[in-house]
Amino acid sequence: MIQNISKVPGGGASINFGMDKILGQQPLIMHKEATPVINYLNNRGIHNLDQISSWDPHSHAWMGWSFPEIPIALEPNLSYLKMLLHSKAPTRKEETDGFRWDSTGTNYTVKAGHQHICNNTFQMSLWNHWKIAWRTEALPKIKFFIWLLLKGKILTAENLKRRGINGPSRCPNCCKAEETMHHLFIECPFVVEC
Repeated sequence: MIQNISKVPGGGASINFGMDKILGQQPLIMHKEATPVINYLNNRGIHNLDQISSWDPHSHAWMGWSFPEIPIALEPNLSYLKMLLHSKAPTRKEETDGFRWDSTGTNYTVKAGHQHICNNTFQMSLWNHWKIAWRTEALPKIKFFIWLLLKGKILTAENLKRRGINGPSRCPNCCKAEETMHHLFIECPFVVEC
């Protein structure tokens, strides 16, 4: 599922221009002609889109690309990199970078991710869902919660009953169904609205 998510530039501070998928396109490091100049910039600590961008001092809008001095031997590679970066420019310096769901070209939603998983046949034993949880760009407590969710260990009323702990079992959000993980995170009308 990770291969279906790419980054959308806002200010470019969290987008690695060589390694990240930007707007649904493959990482730029995959282009052999661009690799030498990307490696040259990475060795000098230049990784993100905002570091190679020039900004209007008043409106903070993106104005163009601003690269440090590049050796003459790498100038053809730099021209090629600029061509690849043409449609990947950030917009405003303060904007937050976003994510996009590539299979449809729209913003990512939980519903789209769930539909993608349901439509693709795979064996659960081969799916390394723990890698998805721990490689996401999130706070550790969120990563831990996602990991518990993927393992089916969230303490819903359904899981508590299995452990012999009885209590209210109705969904606290809609009060219309049993509190199961599937209902709580996918079917609940409150969650669908969120």
